[in-house]
Order: sequence, then C-alpha cells, then structure tokens
Amino acid sequence: MPGCISAWIALADVDLQNGAIRVQPGSHTRRLVVKEDLAEGGGFAGWDYNAAVDALFAQNGLEEIAVEVRQGDVVFFDGVLVHRGGPILAPGVFRHSLANHYIGYGLEEWPHLHWPRIGFDGVQRRWPMPADSVI
Repeated sequence: MPGCISAWIALADVDLQNGAIRVQPGSHTRRLVVKEDLAEGGGFAGWDYNAAVDALFAQNGLEEIAVEVRQGDVVFFDGVLVHRGGPILAPGVFRHSLANHYIGYGLEEWPHLHWPRIGFDGVQRRWPMPADSVI
C-alpha cells in the first residue's frame, strides 16, 4: 500500500507454528503487485492477489525473514514492503493480529478510492471522494 506505514499488532504470541508474518527486507524498493497486474493483460492476470504476492516473493530472490513476536508487540513497516502471513504449521493454532495503516495527511495519490480515508477526527476526509462513494 503505497504512501502508508503499517502497524501490525500481535494479539497473541506469533511464531513459526502459527504463521509468523514474513517479510523481504529491501523489497520496498522493487516492484509491487498492483490492481492492474491482476487485470486482463497484466503480469498476474487471472491470479488471486495472494498467489501473485507468493510469485513476487520468488521473483525477488531476496531473503525471506519470519518475524516472530510476543502478544502486544507492534511491527512497523513501509506499506510497500513485500510481506505475507506464513503457513500455519500446527493443527488448531491461530494467528490473531490487527493491521493498521497510517497515511500521511498530504498524500494525494491514494490508489484505494473505494476505501474511505478518514482523519483522526472521525469525519474529515483528506481528499475529495467520488460523488457515488458510500461510507
């Protein structure tokens, strides 16, 4: 998600058994999977987004790091860092987390127009929304 910082909060201990988040340091300077990639004629046309990210992980050829954290820990990362949830390896375990995305006030090029962007005051929109938007 270009133009934002992500804060991933662990609501339970997260390790390799319950799908630690996986990141590729340095991938934020490389190619992203964007909506156009999934459309007809795109590099991942007909793919689901998660499969495209998996393919991008392989194409990048960068080290993949599993981020293991304790309940309450917060992992901050650039919104364009290539990341994904790891596989859940143990039966009956879960990875519970909360992902938040913080967008700079002055960002004008938000690619997700169907997601309303509301200020901390709960009301003020930071750019004009299309007239047919539903909030």
